[in-house]
Amino acid sequence: LPAKLQKLYKRIKHYQRMLARKREVNGKLATKSNNYFAVRTKLQRDYRKAANIQNDLLQKFTTKLVNNYDQIVIEDLAVKEMMMTHVASKGMQRSLFSKFRRILTYKCDWYGKELILADKT
Repeated sequence: LPAKLQKLYKRIKHYQRMLARKREVNGKLATKSNNYFAVRTKLQRDYRKAANIQNDLLQKFTTKLVNNYDQIVIEDLAVKEMMMTHVASKGMQRSLFSKFRRILTYKCDWYGKELILADKT
């Protein structure tokens, strides 16, 4: 992952904790203050930036693959099962396998390249 994206993930984690603290007062949901909305806005901005960076990376990588190879083989992964392991679940979630496959599929159709899905076995 690029350093910029890792920095955004760290800030998102920080803002999430701040937002959680601003919502509750003595265990009860309080009225949302201006500080709550300020942190929420910052959090939304960082989520949007992270999504844009991820999308840009996927678009560039798939374009590079499609331009350099006539035939591309990818494995049909069982991501749901892989997410059950707590060790790698965050990395698996951030890798966006389904989005990668969707983008690669339409680009292969667009450029007239062949995409082959290999079985899990």
